[in-house]
Amino acid sequence: MLSSLRHQLLLVWMLMVVICCSLSVLLYELYGQTEGVKRAQFQQQVESACSRIAQRYQGASEAARSSGNASGLRDVVLQLVLADFNGIEGGIWSRQQGPVGYAYPTYQGSGIKSDLPAAERGNIEVTALRALAEGRATLYMRSSNREVLFLAACPLDAGTSAWTMTRMPTVGASFYHSLLVGMTLLLVLVVISAVGAGWAFRHWDRKLSQVEDALAAADTSTIPTIVPTGSKELDRLGAAVTRYATRLAESRQAQARLTTELTRHERLVTLGRMVATVAHEIRNPIATMRLAAENALAEGRVDDSDHLQLFLTQVQRLEGVVESLLTMVQPIHLKTRAVAIGPWLQELIDTMSYRDIELRPLHDANVSWRLDPDQLGRAVENLLRNAIQHRTPDTTVYLEVNVSSGVMTIDVVNQGADIPPALSGQLFEPFVSGRVDGNGLGLALVREIAHAHHGVARYSHTDGMTHFTLELPWRAS
Repeated sequence: MLSSLRHQLLLVWMLMVVICCSLSVLLYELYGQTEGVKRAQFQQQVESACSRIAQRYQGASEAARSSGNASGLRDVVLQLVLADFNGIEGGIWSRQQGPVGYAYPTYQGSGIKSDLPAAERGNIEVTALRALAEGRATLYMRSSNREVLFLAACPLDAGTSAWTMTRMPTVGASFYHSLLVGMTLLLVLVVISAVGAGWAFRHWDRKLSQVEDALAAADTSTIPTIVPTGSKELDRLGAAVTRYATRLAESRQAQARLTTELTRHERLVTLGRMVATVAHEIRNPIATMRLAAENALAEGRVDDSDHLQLFLTQVQRLEGVVESLLTMVQPIHLKTRAVAIGPWLQELIDTMSYRDIELRPLHDANVSWRLDPDQLGRAVENLLRNAIQHRTPDTTVYLEVNVSSGVMTIDVVNQGADIPPALSGQLFEPFVSGRVDGNGLGLALVREIAHAHHGVARYSHTDGMTHFTLELPWRAS
């Protein structure tokens, strides 16, 4: 599913981001739990202070709690109890008189704090009276952005109750510092992971480009040389490619040997088929020459020009057959070079005695191709001669050249009748001809020359026009 290394590294980085986000959430949850523990501790302390005040006050004697001494007892109890609870202030609230006592012995400010906090007077009154009404300890708590207020009240007797109060800061500099450090470390981790993933990808891509360049620069006929990249994985891949290229080169060599042997056997088979026809092809011209010579001798006209011309024509025909046979039997050895196609074809047309051949303009006047001009020239001459012989009388034979996708096509076009299907499938076989006086070796030779250039020869007929086409690849040529 993730076939690209880029996508795999991106997935790993995304997993790192998810892990860091999870850690951030975990830190926040830990903070929340820490704050909850602190709240419980503050609540327990404020309630414990209130309970201690009630216990110490109620543990005093009845005389001490009498109306005359009650005020002094309350002050002493508040000071003694609250001195053990840092940051907690408290007092006594009377149903009839309101605040009748206050103490804050652990106050951190200058001087002694002896006045009731006016801002919380209403909350103190409500909480103290509720404790009297319910006859048990009560708690009031209020949260804000900066602090949490804890206010506890405990009944002392029928008309008074003790109260204690403290504040817990919700945000502390130490926490912010720790949280900032933690978040910064996570952010640094995300950035480092992103940079590391990017570096790993660029490093891998650069090494992979070295392997690609080595493969691109290697010729298809040779084994590529892949220089070690320093990356174990890529070096293993390069070694595997080299081993595969070695096996492929060995297979190609074996294939070339088999192809040579197969070609040799095909030539032997073709030669065997030729033998049956060659006797007939050579016998007829010889018989004609013999008959012409015998007639000339019998009639005593040895210098008869007509008979001698017939003799010469048949000899020339016999020479053409023998030359074609030799070409078919012997292997074709190419001497390729870069040839300017336009001038070469025009020169080829000019050397022929036919006038009704036209070279159509090339799409690229400067096109050059690597080929054997002598051998391919023979093939093109055969196609042009064949087109002249089979064209509709008084029509022009056209020669067209096109280059596309590394393949050059030479197309010989003439107007004429279609070749019967039974014959068209064997046109390029030796001794297959549609003319009575044809030997069927011209198109067979065209096919052999095209194969020697690693190309093909084709026949087609479209809209009354006959096409004989040579297709030649660049690299193979």
